[in-house]
Amino acid sequence: MIEPKIYHELGLTDKEYQRILGILGRDPSPTELAMFSVEWSEHCGYPRSRKYLKLFPQKGKYETLIGEDAGGFIYDDTAIIFKMESHNHPSQIEPKQGAATGVGGIIRDIFTAGARPIACLDSLRFGDISKPFNKYIFDGVIDGIQFYGNCVGVPTVGGEIYFNDAYEGNCLVNVMCIGVCKKDKIARAKAVGIGNSIIYAGSKTGRDGIGGCSVLASAEFKEGEEEKLSDELKILENSEKLLSITNDVYNAVYENEHSIQEQIADIKNKILELSKIDRSFNENLNEVDSILASLVDISSFMRGYKDRIDIDPNRLEEIRERLGALNLLKKKYGGTLKSVLEHREKIGAEFELAENFSLKISQLEKKIDDSRKACGLLAKKLSLERKTISSKIKKEIEDALKYLGIADSVFKVKLENEIVSSTTENFIIVDGKNFKFNEHGFDNIEFFISTNAGEDPKPLVKVASGGEVSRIMLGLKSILAKSDKLPILIFDEIDTGVSGRIAQKVGQVLKSLASFHQIIAITHLPQIAGLSDYHFAVEKKKAGDRVVSSIRILKGEERIKEVAKLMSGEKVTEATLSSARELMGLSKN
Repeated sequence: MIEPKIYHELGLTDKEYQRILGILGRDPSPTELAMFSVEWSEHCGYPRSRKYLKLFPQKGKYETLIGEDAGGFIYDDTAIIFKMESHNHPSQIEPKQGAATGVGGIIRDIFTAGARPIACLDSLRFGDISKPFNKYIFDGVIDGIQFYGNCVGVPTVGGEIYFNDAYEGNCLVNVMCIGVCKKDKIARAKAVGIGNSIIYAGSKTGRDGIGGCSVLASAEFKEGEEEKLSDELKILENSEKLLSITNDVYNAVYENEHSIQEQIADIKNKILELSKIDRSFNENLNEVDSILASLVDISSFMRGYKDRIDIDPNRLEEIRERLGALNLLKKKYGGTLKSVLEHREKIGAEFELAENFSLKISQLEKKIDDSRKACGLLAKKLSLERKTISSKIKKEIEDALKYLGIADSVFKVKLENEIVSSTTENFIIVDGKNFKFNEHGFDNIEFFISTNAGEDPKPLVKVASGGEVSRIMLGLKSILAKSDKLPILIFDEIDTGVSGRIAQKVGQVLKSLASFHQIIAITHLPQIAGLSDYHFAVEKKKAGDRVVSSIRILKGEERIKEVAKLMSGEKVTEATLSSARELMGLSKN
C-alpha cells in the first residue's frame, strides 16, 4: 500500500490515486506512479483534454483524433494535428528555457504524430508588468518562444497576452502548435504486445523540466554518502558468503575439536616441558604466548562479526534504489556528488532570488545609491582641492609666462559641473543633486588665458598662438614638475615663435626641468641646443637610390661647430665659433 504522502508529493489527488488503482487492478509501482503523475499533471493534462475532444464528431465527414499524443481532425485525406501545453511552473522558474522547452515539446509532438508543424500560437498571462520580477519573467518567456521558433523555422502567427495581479508569482504560458499531414501518414501512439522495446531519445532537461527542480531540491545527501552506501551494499550483497566464511574461521580457530588454538596450547605445554631441561626454550614460550593472544583476538572478532550479520533484503533494495537515485543525479548534474551539491546551492540561490526578487532589487538599488553618495563625497573633496590649488597655479603660471615673455597674461582654471537626471545610468550624488562624472571626478576642467592686456580670458585652445601654447605648456610643466610622475618629457620644436632673449629663457626653463625628468627637445635654436647635456644631430643621407635618416651624438669641437651653424647657417667663421663657445659656456655657470 502506497502512503498518501508519496502520491501527494507527486501532485496526485486521492481521487486520482483511486482511479489508478481501478485502471491497474493493483497498487502501482513507483515508476508507474511517477508516469501517471506526469501524464496527468498540469504540464500534460491528458485527462482534462480528452473529455473535450470527445465532444467533436467521431465519424462522418470529419473525424476527431482521440487517445493520441496530439489531438487532431481528419477531413477527407488530410489531417490537421494540434497540440497545446502549459509550461507555467517551468517558465516561472526559468523563463526563457521554460517557455522554449514548451514550444519545443509541442513541435516535437506534431512531428511524432507524422505531421509537419506549420504555425505556433501562444496564450500568456503575467502579473503587473511594472514590477521588476514580472518584467523579468515576461522578457524571458517572450525571448524563449521566439528563440525556439526561429531555430526550427516554425512561425508564431497569433496569440494573446494579459496582465493581472491574479498571476503574480504564477504566470500562465500556454503554447500551441498546428501541423498537417496525409491521413495515411498519421503515426499512432498506441502499441500492443508484450516485450516491445522502448527507445528513449532526447536531451536531458534542466531545472525547468518536470522534476528538475523538485527532485534536486528535496534530495537529502552529502559528500561521502555514495562511498558509504557502496561499502554497505557490497557487504549486504555478500552477507551469506561473509557469514559462511567467518563461521568457518571461527570454528577452525576456536570452536572445532582440535582447533588451532588447542593445538598451539598443546605446543606451548611441550615447549614448557623442554624449557625445564634446557632454559634456551624460554624465548620460544614468549612467542607462543603472543600467538595464543592473537588467536583469541581473531576468534573474538570473528564471533562478533558473524553475530552482527543481518541478511536484510529490504535494506539491500533500499540501498540499491538510493544509489540509483544518486547516479541519476550525478549523470544529470555534472558527474559527481560534489557537482550535484554545487548545482543545488546554485539553484537554491536562484530560487531565493526569484522569491525575493523585488527585495533584492531594492537592496541593490540602495547599495548603488550609497555608492553614488560615497563617490560624490570623494568627488566633492577632490573638487575643493582643485579649486584651492587652481588659485595657486594661476599666480605661478602667470609669473612663469611673464618670465617667458608673455608679460600681460591672465590665466584662469575653470571648473564646471554638469547636472543630469536620475534616468541617466552614470551619475553620482553630491549634496542631493545628480552629476555626470568619470574616473577623474565630476569637474569639467578647462584652461582660459588672455595674452594681451585688456582682453577677457578665452579657452586656451582657441586664442593662443603656436609659440604661446609652447610656452604655456612649458610654464605648466615647470610648475608641476615635482608632482608629475612622467619620467620622460618630449618637446617638439618648443621654440616655435620665439627667439633671442626669450629663447634663452626657454632653454633655462628646460634645463631646470631636466632636474626632475628626462627631457628630449627637438630644436633649431642655439640658445636651447647650447644648454643641453647631450647633443644629437639627425641627418639624412643618400644611400644608392634611397634616402636614409640617421642620428649620432656630437662631442667636443663637432658640437661647438653644430651650435655655430644654428647661429649663422652653413658658413661658420671664427667669430661664430667664439660666440658658440660663449653661449655654451652658460651651461657651466
